[in-house]
Amino acid sequence: MMLLRVGLKVDLDEKVANLSISHKQMLEIAKTLMLDAKVIIMDEPTSSLTNKEVDYLFLIMNQLRKEGTAIVYISHKLAEIRRICDRYTVMKDGSSVCSGIVSDVSNDDIVRLMVGRELQNRFNAMKENVSNLAHETVFEVRNVTSRDRKKVRDISFSVCRGEILGFAGLVGSGRTELMNCLFGVDKRAGGEIRLNGKDISPRSPLDAVKKGMAYITESRRDNGFFPNFSIAQNMAISRSLKDGGYKGAMGLFHEVDEQRTAENQRELLALKCHSVNQNITELSGGNQQKVLISKWLCCCPEVIIFDEPTRGIDVGAKPKFTK
Repeated sequence: MMLLRVGLKVDLDEKVANLSISHKQMLEIAKTLMLDAKVIIMDEPTSSLTNKEVDYLFLIMNQLRKEGTAIVYISHKLAEIRRICDRYTVMKDGSSVCSGIVSDVSNDDIVRLMVGRELQNRFNAMKENVSNLAHETVFEVRNVTSRDRKKVRDISFSVCRGEILGFAGLVGSGRTELMNCLFGVDKRAGGEIRLNGKDISPRSPLDAVKKGMAYITESRRDNGFFPNFSIAQNMAISRSLKDGGYKGAMGLFHEVDEQRTAENQRELLALKCHSVNQNITELSGGNQQKVLISKWLCCCPEVIIFDEPTRGIDVGAKPKFTK
């Protein structure tokens, strides 16, 4: 009954590990509702949800509000704040900056309070001329099919040097499953993956990295970073694995170069941390995502797969990723 209330239709005997990120999120929300709490704190609850699932959640929240439940809703998404919240509080660097009625403040004012500065033209299209690059095919996928022959079937496409190719689709459409096949995470029943005209068809993620690919997954907690490593070590690990024989601590890191690279990436992506030597699990979700992006930038891949790369990233940092 509770799963139907949040619009989640899954087999009750299915293992949670087999559910999509979106379905896991809805399951977490259903668990919370079963507590019949008087105060509910929701921290980025829509980060992995589809528009339909967000509508379900907001319908539930409105019902809870009518029943007298108090809700603290944490989000970077201004449209959601304006749609569901009555009052707001903006925080920056651990302090409360401003509070008020949502209807009394503009989105631009909230952004300025969040990041401490004005953001101009933050969603303008890229103006760089890449026409001279767009004729050279660098990455080609031919008739790729997943081993179960169900999740991914006979997919072909190509990407030119300097081009960004976007994939769209609802949860369960096969987007993430396709990327897992390309990167060697999931086995393939057939097809070719070619880089610069050469068949590289990765047999494993390590093989893909060594052959010039990078993959920022949608689930950073499950397979994005090493929780026992520092920020600097997480940034350095991909280049270490790609180069092979990269010596240093544990045979994986060159400590001096690791520190220099980490500090450069920290400045480039405005990473909020006390030190690049602190454990990555001490960071917020958005800052963990910045580390993952830095990790792959450090190994200079020829092809990068981004699966929901700005999930949990604040509005002030998103233009840096676009750039």
